[in-house]
Amino acid sequence: MGASEEEAARRAGTTVEQYRRWEAGEIAPTIGQLRSLSKSFRQPFGIFLRKEPPKLTQPIPRDFRGHQGVAVPRNDTSLAIQLNTAERRREIALGLFEDIGESPPQFNFQLDRNTGPEQAGHAIRNVLGITFQKQRVWRTGERSLSELKTLIESAGVLIGQFTRLDLDQARGASLSEFPLPIILLNPRDPPVARTFTLMHELVHVALHASGVCNIVEEYDRPPEEQALEVYCNAVAGAALVPVGPLNQLPMVRARPGVVEWSDEEIDAIKREFGVSRFVVLRRLLELGRTTRDYYSRRHAEWLAELKAIPERQDAIVPPHRMAISSCGRSFSKLVVRALHENVITLSDAADFLGTKAKNIGAIEGEVF
Repeated sequence: MGASEEEAARRAGTTVEQYRRWEAGEIAPTIGQLRSLSKSFRQPFGIFLRKEPPKLTQPIPRDFRGHQGVAVPRNDTSLAIQLNTAERRREIALGLFEDIGESPPQFNFQLDRNTGPEQAGHAIRNVLGITFQKQRVWRTGERSLSELKTLIESAGVLIGQFTRLDLDQARGASLSEFPLPIILLNPRDPPVARTFTLMHELVHVALHASGVCNIVEEYDRPPEEQALEVYCNAVAGAALVPVGPLNQLPMVRARPGVVEWSDEEIDAIKREFGVSRFVVLRRLLELGRTTRDYYSRRHAEWLAELKAIPERQDAIVPPHRMAISSCGRSFSKLVVRALHENVITLSDAADFLGTKAKNIGAIEGEVF
């Protein structure tokens, strides 16, 4: 699972010597020790009872977003475990669709890197059915995130979230496997930030491409990766803040030409689209409505303000909602359907959703 013997032994509450004897088959761990491993590695308890280890087909992908330009280590065990868990979830979903006699939804939309960002952003809006009228109703970051997740899941993408993962490890990740590609978000990010990460990762999925995805583009990476990240950011911005509706806003029409915008004006614009200040500022720069100097100055000031704010901690969430958030609404709904069609047992459902059997009823009430 990506951990060293020392780390695995520590998580199991035993010595390295005893852990090695477990692996050699000389002695067996107690049920309590197996449960400690299951909880620590966030893997189903049954995995540790198998004669052979599960096949892990997906290494840490290169298309995950880091935080504030911080490089994410390729040997990050906790990140690797969660990515492997997400891939296992996808494999379970494919099996459940087969068992209930249905084909999984197909995400057939594909982008070409030669397509301009504005055109690509417009195409994404058309595929998902995003309109400015809808965005003006959503307005808040929370509502925008929720609505976009629903639209993207309906298009055939599994969306889940990390569990207890710091922002400097990853803000988001995407696994471009078809059908049912995966996008993961970090709940420690504010909703407006997750909205952009969600769209950024969707661009990666549509490109069938990989690349390190950090919050800032000014980061030391190979030129090809740098170009890919710039492109994904530009397309995500165009999809969230299209040029037509932006230019038609009264506060924008009242300020023609290249100008410096007040925080009040930028905040008014961001509320129209349910995005962050950073997205609005970037769009104004891309569309020639402000200067690079002003963009760099304000961007740096806002980043400094963010760094002064303590990182969001994991909220206390009811276990059934935690399962839905971690696994995604569409996956949770599929598991409950399979349970009702007697394809799986209650124990299976709890295992697949990483929760206790007593929470399945509440999960059903939430997703149906």
